[in-house]
Amino acid sequence: VDLMRDPAVTSDYPDDNWHCNNCGIRHDLDKVELKLVEHVQRRSTRYQLQDLRCTKCHKVAKRSMSQRCSSCSGNLECDDSPEEFNNDMRIMARVAQFHEFHWLQEIVENAAM
Repeated sequence: VDLMRDPAVTSDYPDDNWHCNNCGIRHDLDKVELKLVEHVQRRSTRYQLQDLRCTKCHKVAKRSMSQRCSSCSGNLECDDSPEEFNNDMRIMARVAQFHEFHWLQEIVENAAM
């Protein structure tokens, strides 16, 4: 589901939003927000615990404070760039604002760098 474009969740009429396309039952917005909060928390944890990898030999760094690969002296880079992480957080912040998910917005603000 595209949370910013799908007509099932973005209708101009609030009573038409968040209904299942198959059965017509309205989704529980608290559960939807919880799933999104869990996603942001997992994404944040994954970013914080990521490996440093050599740009030359692609091996994972064994020493976390080193700036060079112990095998080939290549540069070390994070698997996940700060730009990617911040872009993901900006997207989630827009979703939170658009759908008025205040808890999600708070979690995203705390996770963003």
